[in-house]
Formats: sequence, C-alpha cells, structure tokens
Amino acid sequence: MNADLLREAARRVLGESPDPPVRVRLLREVLQRPAHDAELIAATEALDRSSHVRVLLDEQRDDGSWGRFHTKDYAAKQKIGRTEKGVQRAVELGLPRSHTVLRKVRTYLEAVLKGRVQIPDRAERHANWPTGVAMFAGAMLSTFAPESSALDETWEFWSSVVRRSFATGRHDLDAELQAHRQILGRSGKPAWMRLHSKYVVMVLGSRAERLPPDVEAAYVRWLWEDCPKGLVYVDVPLDQYPQKLRGWRLHAWLRLLELLSAFPSSRPSAEPAIKRLLSARNREGLWDFGIQPSCPRFSDNYRRKGVTAHDWTTRVTCLLSRYLAE
Repeated sequence: MNADLLREAARRVLGESPDPPVRVRLLREVLQRPAHDAELIAATEALDRSSHVRVLLDEQRDDGSWGRFHTKDYAAKQKIGRTEKGVQRAVELGLPRSHTVLRKVRTYLEAVLKGRVQIPDRAERHANWPTGVAMFAGAMLSTFAPESSALDETWEFWSSVVRRSFATGRHDLDAELQAHRQILGRSGKPAWMRLHSKYVVMVLGSRAERLPPDVEAAYVRWLWEDCPKGLVYVDVPLDQYPQKLRGWRLHAWLRLLELLSAFPSSRPSAEPAIKRLLSARNREGLWDFGIQPSCPRFSDNYRRKGVTAHDWTTRVTCLLSRYLAE
C-alpha cells in the first residue's frame, strides 16, 4: 500500500515535466525502471543540460577532484568547495556510474585509498590522520562504487572494529578503543573516528550484508537508540518531526535516514520516522517543505510553480522506497 503511494506520487511529478535529475531518480529508484528503459535512457542523457551537473563538470579538475577533499577552500571561489561535496552532488543528481564525473573521481578516490595520491588538505598533527583520510575517501567511494577493491582494507578495518565492539550484543566502548590499539597500534578516541561517525556508517553500510546479522542488528539498534544527538557530523536527533525542522537540520535528519537505510535491520527502528514522513504529504499527495537553505536542489529554477514539490517529493520518495520496497 505505501509503496503504491510512493509510485503514485512519482507519476504525478513526472507528469509535470520535471527537470532531468528529478526524472532520473524517480524513474530509477521509485518506479524501478530497468537500465534499458527508453524513458530512463532519455532522462539520463539529458542530465548534462542541468545547471547543477554543468557546475560539477566545469569545476572538476583534471585529476578528478574538486580541490581540497574534506575541508572547504574558501579562497578557491568555487561552488563545489571540496571533493566530498562534488561526490555527494553527483550522487544526489542521479549521475550514472558511467558518467565522466564519477569515472574521473573514482580513479582519484581509489588512488587516495591505495596511497598513490595525497589529498591537498592540511594534514592534522596526530597519528590518526591516515585513518581519517582513508575513512573520508572510503566513505565517498562507497556511495557509488561499494564493490571497488580499493575499499576493501578500509571496510575490513571498520568491520573488525564493529564486530569486536558488539561481541556481547551491546556496544562496548573499551572494546572499540582496544580494537584500534590492537589493529593500528594507536588510540581510536577522537569522536570523528568512532562507530557513530557519519563516515564510518557510510563505509559499513556499503557492505552491511557482509556483517554478522547479530552484530549488524546490535549496531543499528545502538545507532537508533543510544546516540541521542545523532551521528558525529550529522548532529540531529533521530526522534524528530520533519514538519518542525528547517534548513540544515531538515537535511541532516533526512540524511540520517538515508544512511541507516543501508542496513538490513533498520526498518523496525525506522518505523516511527517513516510514519512521520508519510504523514507530511500535502493535499496533492506530494511532499513540499518549501525553499530551505542548506538543502540539496535537483531542479534548475525554483520560480516555476510546484518545483519545490518536485525536489522534496523526489528526495522523500527515493528515501522511503529504500525502507518500503516490496
């Protein structure tokens, strides 16, 4: 029933001639059209006409990056101020893995993970910086190429940490920190490289089906129930109503749900959030939270009537489809 509701919302938006990123994502993720579908092929070929995609193409450097990786370079005067953002936008806009933007950045990310390329960010002066670089690069690669062998070492490390940390069925902080010391020979204390860091969740979620089911379930339960401030880098509690959130907080809350949807056991814990999102539809059966700062856009021109509903309905239906897939 709920899956039918999502498909109906997608068809309603598609009937209003939305911009290419909206068409691609709704056709592929909500209506689940196959790769050879003529309508999906046409929408994908039209992506380069999107102003958002043009920015990605114009600002991407020859090495596949967008300059700095994790920290924004304000002197660069770019709309895409760091490579992380470039990857996120490419995925949000629905670019296929074969697109030149993702092919180039994949080569770059794999080179970083294999130690052949150093990121241009200023290195932090502590022993955990190499672990952080691998975590950042691995998380970005995992969003569109989780099968890459360049990700293996990073995923195996965090898999070992999570398995040791949840060996008893509950999170054991001492075991988590001890895993870092035993495997790497240094402390895992910094909050940004703990198991509730956004980047660690991204890495583990990319191959979540490979985790032992009992460990995966315990980990997801802990993220939902015992991390009241949300994830590190996404500091928004999960127990929120989307209608009451604005700007960055709304984006972060939806991002949390997107990240956690990668784990097989996430649906029961997400049930309250799913119900809240389903109840946030307008009279037309669409979602429209209006123009919100710091929230990703898919359409080119927000002056067109109904375009904000195109973007929000795309994001919400694609998200809910991950939880409500039949």
